[in-house]
Amino acid sequence: AESSAADVPVGGDPSLIEAVRDGVPAEVMAGPHGVRVREAYASRAAIRMILARLREAERALLPDIVPTVAALLERVGTLAQALHALDREATSGALDRLRQRVVAAEQEPEGTPERERRLELLRRQVQTLEELAARRATLAGQFDHAVLTLETIRLDLTRLRTAGALDADAVVGGGLTMGEMVREVRAAADAADGIGR
Repeated sequence: AESSAADVPVGGDPSLIEAVRDGVPAEVMAGPHGVRVREAYASRAAIRMILARLREAERALLPDIVPTVAALLERVGTLAQALHALDREATSGALDRLRQRVVAAEQEPEGTPERERRLELLRRQVQTLEELAARRATLAGQFDHAVLTLETIRLDLTRLRTAGALDADAVVGGGLTMGEMVREVRAAADAADGIGR
């Protein structure tokens, strides 16, 4: 059964409560990817606070920040759920056990139909698990990138805000101007939005 915000303890972590309200299952939040999802929600909360303190003219320089953050956060939740599902199936232990079964089956006397059918099924399972493991590695990289991008936006906004240098030509991480960073992040969010659909 899927869990909901009602399953989250009262007085719990606000990031956890928000994530579950946004549809990330509580069991995903309790798993190994939940910590990074919470980090992403904490970054969004910090970004919202910074944006709320900006003057209207300053916010106008960052028109893509809010939709970009929303798109990245949605991808974080979606990818965490996909990784949670793959973690149950595409484990290195399961793959190793299957490979050992293939080796054992190959050592059986040749020529029996049962041996050939079993080998065919075992090899197909190995191939499927290898594909799932590769998919999991790809999704894990995308997940990490989305969380890191949110953290980078938060840090860049914090630095610019505290320096009082928030303008379109202000230089942020990697030598980009704020305007360039926003465009680059938005393009990354748009690209990530099509992944895994």
